[in-house]
Amino acid sequence: MNSSPTSTSSSNLPAVIEASPARVAAQDKDGWLALFSPDAKIEDPVGTTPCFRGRGQKNGNDQLGRFFDTFIEGNDVRFEVRGDFVADKEAMRDVLIHTQLANGFQIIAPAHIYYRVTAEDGAQICHLAATWELRGLVGKALRQFPKGLLTLCSLGWRMLRLQGV
Repeated sequence: MNSSPTSTSSSNLPAVIEASPARVAAQDKDGWLALFSPDAKIEDPVGTTPCFRGRGQKNGNDQLGRFFDTFIEGNDVRFEVRGDFVADKEAMRDVLIHTQLANGFQIIAPAHIYYRVTAEDGAQICHLAATWELRGLVGKALRQFPKGLLTLCSLGWRMLRLQGV
C-alpha cells in the first residue's frame, strides 16, 4: 500500500475490512457473507439498486449471496489498495479492482469503497458502498470488439438470471 500523510496503515482497519478482499480473492462465499451483519447493505456501484442481507430470498440465496454469485463467483478478483482513510466505525479505501473474468477478459476498475462496521472493533460490515465509473468500463469493453461485446452480453444475461429484472 502506498502511504501518504492522509492515509493510515492497514493495521488501523477493522479485521473484517481486511478480510473482505481476501475472501473475494479466495472465492470463499460463505466466509465473505459471514463478514456482513444480518441487516447489511451493499451499493455497488453507488446509484444502482442496493442489495440487502436477508431480503429477496431466491433458491435459498439472499440478495448478498446473489451479488457474490453474479459478480465474484468464477472470476479472479484482486484489490490493489492505494490508500485507506479510517474514522471510528467507517473506512474509505482507494483501490484498483483487477478482475479477470472466466472467459479471460480483464477489467481494471479504479474505485473508492466505503465500509461501515457495526462496532469500533469491526465486528461485522453493515454497509459497503463502491463508487466506480460504469460508463467508462463499458466503453473500454466495447473498444475490445468482439470479445468485449460478448463479455458484456454474457454478464448482462448472468445478472438477469441471478438478480432478476
